[in-house]
Amino acid sequence: MNRNKKIGVALGFLAGFAVPAVLMASNVDTPHTFTSGTTISSSQVNENFAAFKDAVNSKQDLPVGTAWSAFLYPLAAGPATDGHIATFTFSAPAAGSALVTAHFGVRVRNTFDAASPVDCHVQSLLSENATNSFTCDTSGCATPGYADIWVNGNLPTQLGGGTYLSFQQSASAVLPVKVGTNTLFLNGIHSCAAALWGPITISAIMVANGGNATLTSP
Repeated sequence: MNRNKKIGVALGFLAGFAVPAVLMASNVDTPHTFTSGTTISSSQVNENFAAFKDAVNSKQDLPVGTAWSAFLYPLAAGPATDGHIATFTFSAPAAGSALVTAHFGVRVRNTFDAASPVDCHVQSLLSENATNSFTCDTSGCATPGYADIWVNGNLPTQLGGGTYLSFQQSASAVLPVKVGTNTLFLNGIHSCAAALWGPITISAIMVANGGNATLTSP
């Protein structure tokens, strides 16, 4: 086997090597790019291998897959003065990003039994900050972690003095995570006669940093 064939075997081994998933989610820059028919040296191949080695070693301590979850069923959770409904706190061993998901119910009382009932709007947002200043409309919304309900004014939402009508919702967003304690918020605002959030489950999964994504509809 001549020298070029040996190098070809080495490159084939590199191409078929099981690259960790965390590297597949990010770019690995190699110092040399080879094309068919180009003479290459073993030092160039070794430098490319070294680039992969450095990339793998730099990701060894990234705790991708670490997960946290918490559950809360408040009796009457309405928005606080700063807008937050629930506070989710967890401790991360490293900085990075987390896929955060909230599953929650909202019990709503509208004005269906009034002389002139009107529609009302319930909005929720997963965020790094407590806030009561957010909104989203159907034509220009670009807010990950947002969820809403429009409740028809003539929809009965309470029988006698019983509980309010419950709607189940979910919201998710990729949010930055720092080393140590992290605090995230489920926020809420509404224009109904009453709106109570619960039960609430919030979970976070450490993920490798990804690129931008878009979502469109016809």
